[in-house]
Amino acid sequence: MCGDRKKHMCRIWSVVLAALFCMTVFSLSVSASGIATAVIPVSVEADGSEESYTFQLTALNGAAMPEEDTVVITGTGSAKFVVEYSTVGVYRYTVAQKVSETKSGNYDSTVYYVTVTVQNTDDGGIAATVAAHRGSAQGDKSEIVFEIESEPETEKNTETESAAEPVTELTTDSTESVTSTEATDADSPQTGDDTPTGVWFMAMLTGLVGMLGAFLYRRREQRKKGRP
Repeated sequence: MCGDRKKHMCRIWSVVLAALFCMTVFSLSVSASGIATAVIPVSVEADGSEESYTFQLTALNGAAMPEEDTVVITGTGSAKFVVEYSTVGVYRYTVAQKVSETKSGNYDSTVYYVTVTVQNTDDGGIAATVAAHRGSAQGDKSEIVFEIESEPETEKNTETESAAEPVTELTTDSTESVTSTEATDADSPQTGDDTPTGVWFMAMLTGLVGMLGAFLYRRREQRKKGRP
């Protein structure tokens, strides 16, 4: 009799424990349900520039990503990345300016490290909190702000003038050289004959060679005929 009672009590406790386990699992699944949204804002302070700059969001640990991983900001302005999460956890990212061909080549090399923490809420849902750090994951908390300074016009003008100076010097030297050549030609005496001296010399040399050849040929003929 006692043995049957003990078996019956063991069955009852097994059912109770099974029910408690199911309730615990059900409550955990309910607390992790829902969608959490994280907004990661990005701002630009562009010292009077109206160019467009591109910024990229990169996941460090396989974290969820938005549909577009880049935003474009023109001049001074702001944009944001919107990321949705369905499970609790800690997600890490970096935000940096994407190197591109801009008119002035202005670039802010700062890298921001972003941590998104998704936790359960009291009402059975989940919520996300965002924290950004400048320079490293352990750096000071900071808003994501990129400062882009335009190159001063005075420096641009100075560089342009410096680059133009050698050309001016070369032009001056060339002018002086031409002027010097013209002056030398003007100082030379004018003989009224523009024929080069070398041409006259070659003509005289050719005539002498011809006369010598004719003389030798004549002497040879006279010897053949027996004339002294």
